[in-house]
Amino acid sequence: MNTSFQTTDENTNLAIELETPLGNLTVYGTIIGVFGYSGKKDRFIKDYNDQKNDFNRIFTNRNVCLVGDLNISLSGWIYPSREYREKLNAIIEEFDLDNSTGNLGDNIDHILISKKFIEGGEVEVEEFNVDKKLSDHIGVCLTVKEESK
Repeated sequence: MNTSFQTTDENTNLAIELETPLGNLTVYGTIIGVFGYSGKKDRFIKDYNDQKNDFNRIFTNRNVCLVGDLNISLSGWIYPSREYREKLNAIIEEFDLDNSTGNLGDNIDHILISKKFIEGGEVEVEEFNVDKKLSDHIGVCLTVKEESK
């Protein structure tokens, strides 16, 4: 049984609870600031604030995966601003999310997943499109492997 949740903007985000071999996982897929930050700062700020309200409503007491084009770098060059890096880090801390994609260079796309969900497992992160021939973003893949019995 998969459950979907109402989100603030059905054109740029969705939330669904999935049954997985590791247990239920609520996945929130998003683009924060569909046109990025530069030149569209107001849209980015509105999306961020609306989605933070979604997180507060949907994430509490659930294993979650926040995934997508967050338009926020978590290491290296600061984008869009130190303020929004700190705000995203506060969300990561508040909801106890693993930040395995945060240290990737030149990256604003993230896969942030509940630490409790991956507890005892192994997380592997792979990058692709690092030459940016397919898109102006690198690609990120996160695999959670169950602890071997």
